[in-house]
Amino acid sequence: FKAFSTLCGGYVLISLLCIIEGFVLGIYKPKSVKTSIKELSFLQKAVLLYLLFTWISAIASKHFPVTVSGATRHEGALTITIYCMVFLFVSMYGKTQKYMLWLLAAVSVLFGILCTIQLADINPLNLYPQGYKYSDAYKAYSGAYLGTIGNVDLVAAFFCIVIPIFVMCIVKQRGKKRFVLMLPTVLLLYVLIKMNVLAGIVGILVGVLVAPIVLLNTKKSKLIYIASMSVLGIAGFIVIYFVDLPFELLHQIHELLHGSISDTFGSGRIHIWKSVIADLSNHFWFGSGPDTMVYSYLEPFRRFDNSLNTMLISGIDVAHNEYLNVLSQQGIFAFFSYMTIVIYSIYKWFKTSSENASAIVLGSALFCYFIQAFFGFSMCIIAPFFWTALGLFDKSLK
Repeated sequence: FKAFSTLCGGYVLISLLCIIEGFVLGIYKPKSVKTSIKELSFLQKAVLLYLLFTWISAIASKHFPVTVSGATRHEGALTITIYCMVFLFVSMYGKTQKYMLWLLAAVSVLFGILCTIQLADINPLNLYPQGYKYSDAYKAYSGAYLGTIGNVDLVAAFFCIVIPIFVMCIVKQRGKKRFVLMLPTVLLLYVLIKMNVLAGIVGILVGVLVAPIVLLNTKKSKLIYIASMSVLGIAGFIVIYFVDLPFELLHQIHELLHGSISDTFGSGRIHIWKSVIADLSNHFWFGSGPDTMVYSYLEPFRRFDNSLNTMLISGIDVAHNEYLNVLSQQGIFAFFSYMTIVIYSIYKWFKTSSENASAIVLGSALFCYFIQAFFGFSMCIIAPFFWTALGLFDKSLK
């Protein structure tokens, strides 16, 4: 959080100082509020509305002023303000450049190598406490942790942003140099599969299936592809309905199709979602306040671990669904603003010209992130990647 505050908070402060300097030197001319709002892009307006309703939620909450900093995850109104301001300044002044791609590829390779080493139960940089290793996950300690990000759910969210960028750049760029991006792509896919985080796997898989709709050039080819995928999808659901396949995700879908819903599905997410939804009526309009779910004292998730021969109890301080999390903690108005951002971004991605490579690449990253977000959660270690990508995507649309 200190690194986030320094890097992202510092970026926001420097940007503000540059704008103030621009007005002092006469580079920028003062405009009326009406003119300034009119000049904002649709996404900029939606993000500012989301920020406005977040602050209304924070101030109206009975947990104020804790809502400013956050109770458990440093995701209070101040952190969300930095997210939104990063987006705003990137969308106004940012620009996609090739060095960003290669820098992202380089750090992704380093990160992937570190994760691969940890998956082999080696502990470089002493990222695990003495005597612990990755294979001790869910046994000697709660959760699973990899790389310098930590929680594998957050690692998967990071992968859902960067892997689509590399894949789409390989598709859209020209020249042999682009195939170097296969290295981080294959490495991170390997780590994702070994982690077995279904949210990330589903995010990437759905992105792969949907991306051709954007990449195909003619309306006829798009319709043929959509029809083909629809037929295959229906056939797949029929198979899953009648056959209980030996894969966790497919088994759970099979059970759901037969009306059998267990609270343990999705690593306990069904229980968490049911608990959060049941609590919505207590603070439907403006939420409980940013990062205050812990104060709702929701029924903890319980799971008996056979290897430990004990009952594991996990408290709930996040919904493990970004959309439900916003609805619960920031209220219905912030939720609609956030969903406007999501739906509009996907719509513009589908409508983007094949000539606009930046929008297609960044849109694919956003789309995969939105899919995994249905099972994931936001934190300051990963969120800046999303908000920066969203800002560059908005800039690429202009």
